[in-house]
Amino acid sequence: RKGAPRGMLVSPIRMQGDNDAQVGQLREAFADAFVQDVPRQRTLGRGAIIVPGDHRVVDDLDRRRSEEISFMRQHDTVPSEKYYFIDERWMEMWKQFAFRRGTQPGIIDNSRLVDAVTGEPRDDLQAIRDYRGINRTIWRFLQEEYGGGPEIVGHSIDLRKATRVP
Repeated sequence: RKGAPRGMLVSPIRMQGDNDAQVGQLREAFADAFVQDVPRQRTLGRGAIIVPGDHRVVDDLDRRRSEEISFMRQHDTVPSEKYYFIDERWMEMWKQFAFRRGTQPGIIDNSRLVDAVTGEPRDDLQAIRDYRGINRTIWRFLQEEYGGGPEIVGHSIDLRKATRVP
């Protein structure tokens, strides 16, 4: 809304003499302004529930973005004996969410990285263009926050040498 600080939305204020019906009508009228690009009701990774018309959603998402960026920066350089592979398309959606205030990326979808018939990692994909290798700490964090999979693990950055964890 125009004039609102970045990351904050103006909510209807209960004025003295307003009744519950008036407040409810105001909330309905402004509900679409409060939750743009957010599903009707959804649970965030930490259990917070998004409810249309609740201005705390914006603050919670900003806090979540900040926490996730901080965690990723802190643990991105942690050495790992194994690499966990994640689809670059999903990582790009996460970057849009984290750094450009986009919508949440949804569950991790690595299905494109494995053969639909055998379930084994595909051999026609390239690192960076199609997938990223991340350490166990970051994989576990993202898995806990977003869920999804399948989990694909390898001892090198080469997906062809990786195995899918059932």
